[in-house]
Amino acid sequence: MNSIKGLEISENPKNKFTSVSLHYSADPMKDVAWATQERTEMPTRRWNQEYELIWEVYEGSPVHPDFRTTSHVHASDVAHEVGLPIIRGWDFGLTPSVVIIQPVGLWVNVLDEIYEFDIGADRFSKLVFEYCNLNYPQVQWIDYGDPSAYTRSDVDESRVAEVIRRNSNGAVHLRQGARGVEVRLDAVDELLCRLVDGRPRLMFNPRCEWAIEAIGGGYHFPTRGKGRTSKQYRLPVKNDWSHVMDALQYACSMIVQRQQKVLAMRGRRIGRPSYGFQRPQMVSSMR
Repeated sequence: MNSIKGLEISENPKNKFTSVSLHYSADPMKDVAWATQERTEMPTRRWNQEYELIWEVYEGSPVHPDFRTTSHVHASDVAHEVGLPIIRGWDFGLTPSVVIIQPVGLWVNVLDEIYEFDIGADRFSKLVFEYCNLNYPQVQWIDYGDPSAYTRSDVDESRVAEVIRRNSNGAVHLRQGARGVEVRLDAVDELLCRLVDGRPRLMFNPRCEWAIEAIGGGYHFPTRGKGRTSKQYRLPVKNDWSHVMDALQYACSMIVQRQQKVLAMRGRRIGRPSYGFQRPQMVSSMR
């Protein structure tokens, strides 16, 4: 029997493989004070997985537990910055959604949202372009969306990306968003938890009620039930809120990716991030 705190050794009775699980508490230098300090520098989901070795955290919990209405929602709607591009994240399906966001320096403002129920890509994209032309005239748009938009559907031979391009009179080229779910979730967590000059990088306008409701808990991991595999417990539930969150993820993942490339090209090292809101710190030197 193992007597070292934080170390677990077990043997699979079927294949006789031995597995070793090492918790940070096995290190005498990593006490409660250390854990408290380190915990503020990492999203909850990642901390539980990598340090606490808790995978059950997925069950029924919000996908982004670090979201706080008091911290991530502007007191009132902020207008877009004239002269800077605006990004639209697209997701399709029975509840098609578009999230309108704008990077301003290292901050990302979620300005607006558009969603419908039981409507196809053709009608939905026309509504989106009409709304955007009315409320955001003379804007340079960058569009990211579900990679499946480039796949022909079973009921329509045209690709969604082609429909969007046609309905925008050729003005919109829908770029493919990140495919990996973990990559997209990590991008949102990165923007939610990292502070710049004492405030989160990702902020929502109060008008984005559907997205706020989604990220506040409507978008969650599944609870236990018959027929679910262990892999399915680690994938967010597909529900009414998942579409607006997918749209947000496609846009955020590409923003994070592009900003990392820019910083790398400038030869700047990205400092250790400040996660959480218990310990605000200035990182303006990154700008």
